[in-house]
Amino acid sequence: MCFEHSIKSTAATILHVVAFVLLNCTNLSHHSNADELKFNRDVRPILARNCFACHGMDESTREADLRLDDRSTAIQLGAILPGDPRRSELMVRILSEDPEAVMPPPDSGHRITDAEIQVLRQWLETGAKYEKHWSFTPPGKSALPTTKSDWDEQPIDTFVLARLEETGLEPNLAQEPSWLLRRLSLDLTGLPPTLEEADRFLADNSPQAYEDAVDRLLQSDAFGEHWARMWLDLARYADTKGYEKDRARTIWRYRDWVIDAFNQDLPYDQFTVEQLAGDLLENPSNDQLLATAFHRNTMENEEGGTDDEEFRVAAVKDRVDTTMQVWMGLTMGCAKCHSHKYDPISQSDYYSLYAFFNQTQDADREAPILPTPTKLQQEKIDAHESHIVDFELRLKENPPGFDKALSDWLVQFESRPLWAPLRKVDFISKQGITLEQNESGTFSVTQELPEKDSWSFVFEVAGNQRLTALRIETDPKSAGGKWPDKNVVINELVVELLEQGREPAKLQLKQARADFSQKSWEVDKAIDGKSETGWAFSPKAAQAHCAVFELSQPLVTSENCKLRLSIEQQYGQGLVLDDFRILASTHAVKWLDANLEPTKYLEKMFRQNEYP
Repeated sequence: MCFEHSIKSTAATILHVVAFVLLNCTNLSHHSNADELKFNRDVRPILARNCFACHGMDESTREADLRLDDRSTAIQLGAILPGDPRRSELMVRILSEDPEAVMPPPDSGHRITDAEIQVLRQWLETGAKYEKHWSFTPPGKSALPTTKSDWDEQPIDTFVLARLEETGLEPNLAQEPSWLLRRLSLDLTGLPPTLEEADRFLADNSPQAYEDAVDRLLQSDAFGEHWARMWLDLARYADTKGYEKDRARTIWRYRDWVIDAFNQDLPYDQFTVEQLAGDLLENPSNDQLLATAFHRNTMENEEGGTDDEEFRVAAVKDRVDTTMQVWMGLTMGCAKCHSHKYDPISQSDYYSLYAFFNQTQDADREAPILPTPTKLQQEKIDAHESHIVDFELRLKENPPGFDKALSDWLVQFESRPLWAPLRKVDFISKQGITLEQNESGTFSVTQELPEKDSWSFVFEVAGNQRLTALRIETDPKSAGGKWPDKNVVINELVVELLEQGREPAKLQLKQARADFSQKSWEVDKAIDGKSETGWAFSPKAAQAHCAVFELSQPLVTSENCKLRLSIEQQYGQGLVLDDFRILASTHAVKWLDANLEPTKYLEKMFRQNEYP
């Protein structure tokens, strides 16, 4: 495939190429003339299957210092004598009836068939020409064969027709337009044609009707969605992480990039460069960085206690192997342990290429992670950033009295803080844990953490308030104890209103947000009603964290009402809260941020002229 070709033009003709290859496959026992014999197609497979293990590239297993993969060496040792198969040692050994001399040795389990012997004899008779591996040979145009019929309309058709005529076959008659469109649509988009497309095609009697239909299908989004599957398989897109936990991975933005590349008709050389080295381009765009996710689909071992460097190296080797398989059509993986026995690759070649990939930071974990917003998300981000730039320009003017105005405005939050800690009046632990609450509202576990637990708090709340949200703040867990893992998993959070003389009323929570969430353990899963999911924050478990949960409807409290908060912590392994606070707010939810300290957030909002 020429690099000048676009991936779309390549995909559009691939079915024709496949048909040509299938028609042009030649049985080993059939060659109408000597010119048909090709080393790579006909001879190399025989030698690779039967000879190269002992007489190939790998010097550690080479016998008699004979290399049959190298023409000059084979001629020098008399294994092949071009033009003289009878005296060539290769044929002498293959035809020998002496079990001590015959090749391949009887105990190898290999046997060269009569048809293969004929191929080797014909090859030696015609000069024993060698060819480089096809992936090392620049593609070139072949002369069009001569045909008897004028059925062929395109150059590829000429090759197909020549092969049909050679075997005595005739092309099928042209199919009805409706069937032709159906086949075309399924080939290019994987979907049958729409009724509108069918009506349009059938009503068009011009000579360009078929070509126009091809152009319309190539321009549809479905084209990229269909043909991207081929490349996504090569990129290991559907693979899970592998190893012990074998969890799913989330990398759909790379899938989007591949689909867009096909639909934009990205040149194949650019398609290659961006996936292998998009990060090395000068001032790379987010899309070019996203393209490099081709090599982030390596396996990851999430089992505790594994050596990160060991599995980082395994991932680098996967990148080497995949790159050679996909772009060069070569199996290079064998050379990580020894020089390849079948392809012209030494162990030195392998680790020379390995060095290019041996610079990664991922270290067998989902980091570093690059934000890759969609086009719509990026437009919103750009709008926000523009607003910030404009605001910062205004701030530089430092209008007189600004600092005093800010101080005066913040005073109101002394009597009505943005977040106020809830005070417990009752607490029940299924495992018998006791909690102490200090003046700042922080809870502390007073004994060894259990493996898992269920907690139920009852909090007092003042009457005539309008509660809008709850906040959980966690401090890093204290060192020591039998559970060294500082992570916490809150599987489920349930809030109920308790009023005297009434049944407890469950309060719905929404719009959960946190300063950080562990991959696959996002904070919204703490309120999804599923006990097997939840909020956690590894690998940042040694840091303080907070999460905000909005009430679906603001709660106007009455006298003597209380809140009951239930926290399920059922993951096990001691991933239970240790030092933490539970707070409530009576302010508008647009003020309630999980990523900034309340005071800093209030100041930020004031500077943006947004007041409660």
